[in-house]
Amino acid sequence: MRGGPEGLDRVEDRQEPVVGGVGRSALLLPAAAAVLVGAGSALTWTFGPVLLSEAGAVPPDGVGGLWVALGLGGLLGPLAGVLVGRAGLRGGWVLSAAALAVASAGAGLAAAAQEQWAALATTAVFGAGYMATSAVLILWARHAWPPPRGGGDLLALRRPRHRSGRGVGGLRCRP
Repeated sequence: MRGGPEGLDRVEDRQEPVVGGVGRSALLLPAAAAVLVGAGSALTWTFGPVLLSEAGAVPPDGVGGLWVALGLGGLLGPLAGVLVGRAGLRGGWVLSAAALAVASAGAGLAAAAQEQWAALATTAVFGAGYMATSAVLILWARHAWPPPRGGGDLLALRRPRHRSGRGVGGLRCRP
């Protein structure tokens, strides 16, 4: 991989987490980026479709179509792995965050223009940008804090009692 700061994208340069929490400082930057993405996209996620409808970009009964467009755009999110593979973590972050920002601004322009096609397009780009940005953040965090060598890192995959717990719990909780 290429595109990141010195050594950021080379697997051989990864550091194992330091016992006692010292290595956790490597997660500060991706954590801060995650907070910024969440805060920056909360308005669009929470109120975007309703605001586009109230502005006249889509009819009131067309709000569901905006959520469908967002979901369809979100299906492109897993391509973030390809993006990071080609552009590196830094490049993937910049491109996916830029798509998210452009889509958020585009929603405002679509509302002002009262164009349904623009509302649907920007909502789809927002879904793609949000999912891609989330995927890049996950990859970034895994790079900063790689899983332990030699074993799985998901509790449910390592312990049979955790895999079966949901089914057993469901049987015990029936009325």
